[in-house]
Amino acid sequence: MSGHTFDTIYDLYITSERVVAILIRNPGDVIPTTSWFSIFVPNYSARSREKKERDEIAAERRRKARELKLDELVAKNPNTNFQINNKEIIKVGIKKDILRQSHLKIDFKFSGKTLSKDFTIDKNRVLEAKELLTKAFPAKFKI
Repeated sequence: MSGHTFDTIYDLYITSERVVAILIRNPGDVIPTTSWFSIFVPNYSARSREKKERDEIAAERRRKARELKLDELVAKNPNTNFQINNKEIIKVGIKKDILRQSHLKIDFKFSGKTLSKDFTIDKNRVLEAKELLTKAFPAKFKI
C-alpha cells in the first residue's frame, strides 16, 4: 500500500507484526530549477524534467526495496524509513478530510507517549486499504 504525508510518499508494508514505512519520494530528491525569468513565465519543461527525475528516483527506490527484507530496509535508512510494532499500535483508522481525501491514521505508544502518524491514501485504493487493515488489525481498526 502506498501513502503520503503532505509532500513525502511512503510505501507501507503492513504485516501481522508491524507497519513499516519506506521512503519512496521526498521533495528534496530533486532541486527545482529556478531563474529570475521563471518568476514571470512558468518553465514547464523544467517542471516536466523534474517530475521525470522524481519518478525515476521513486522507481529505483521501489526496485531496491524489493531486493531487501523489511529489517534491512529499516536499518539501511533509519532517518527516513521507520516501523511501528503492532503491540505499540493503539488504534488504526481511515478518515476523510474536508476535501474528501482519505487518510490512514495510526495512533501508537512510543516511549510512554501517544503519537499519531497520518498518511493520505489514493482514492482508488481505499477499499483495498480497508480490507487489509481489517485483517491486520481486527480489534484496533475503526472506520
